[in-house]
Amino acid sequence: PQIDIGVDAYLPDIFINVPSVKVELYKRLVSATNLDEIEGLAEEIEDRFGPLPIPVMRLLQLSRVRVMAKELKIVQLSHKTDRIVLTALATTPMGPEVVRSLATRYPGRLVPSPAKAPELSIKLPLRHTVEQALDVSEDVLLTMKGALAGAKQESG
Repeated sequence: PQIDIGVDAYLPDIFINVPSVKVELYKRLVSATNLDEIEGLAEEIEDRFGPLPIPVMRLLQLSRVRVMAKELKIVQLSHKTDRIVLTALATTPMGPEVVRSLATRYPGRLVPSPAKAPELSIKLPLRHTVEQALDVSEDVLLTMKGALAGAKQESG
């Protein structure tokens, strides 16, 4: 999926100063396919290099967002001026339970789209940072995953 949130997310030279190690860690983050892998990598980075600086925490957060977006068949997640926009495949499981959960979690901030592709927006507070947009994005995806897990348990 394409994630368009302009947050500072990287491995700083002052934190990891060996280029080959940085490249290896970036590759592992990009190839991670589930949240457990990312969590394991976060623990490994902290064990090897010490407390995580904010850009590294944001890099890990972006990786979690990417993995969850892929699981949920979201093809694009964008930070627009005043909202987060999720664009999904037609096969994305955005049924009523997901919409209900998001509407409950974000009262008055959920904006369905009239576009042909399934699209959903969450309005952000008037004065927000890109970091807050990333935080909301992660929370939206976690809420969607939770709603789907709950729906599966009820039907299964």
